[in-house]
Amino acid sequence: KVQNNVDEIISDIRENGDNSLVRFIRKFDDYNIKNIKKIVITPNEIKKAYKCIDKLQLTSLKKSIKRIRDFSKKQKSSSWMSKKDGSILGEKVTPIETVGIYVPAGKASYPSTVLMNTIPAKIAGCQDIVLCSPPNKNGKIADEIIYAAQLCGCTKILKVGGIQAIAGLTFGTK
Repeated sequence: KVQNNVDEIISDIRENGDNSLVRFIRKFDDYNIKNIKKIVITPNEIKKAYKCIDKLQLTSLKKSIKRIRDFSKKQKSSSWMSKKDGSILGEKVTPIETVGIYVPAGKASYPSTVLMNTIPAKIAGCQDIVLCSPPNKNGKIADEIIYAAQLCGCTKILKVGGIQAIAGLTFGTK
């Protein structure tokens, strides 16, 4: 039964895009959204989030970012080629252009999920990083998630959760 429900949501998002996304945000995120544009975190919301982060938390985020960045740089693969006995062997490493990241929310906030997913993507060369996280009833995402996403270079932060977020990231919507 659960699988059938998930399949129906995925099909609905794939076929009807933003209209279905709005309907599922209302139903599952319990956020009474009226306009799809309201799911995009604005620069003003980012500024407000920064003001709400305490200095110790900000220091911890920045320290973690540096450590994860240093580690991720060591993991980065490079293209290579070798010619031997008339044969050419090699591997071409090409980053994907866009990546979608899902950060759960609810009883707790997970800025570590932002860092552990966004930083390696940036190091790998991804240019467009879209992050989704479920909003609360007031249409807010935790300040630490918003600010971590900003610090790590997410290009878009969206207030949407659950399978509807994953389907939207997978298939894209307007």
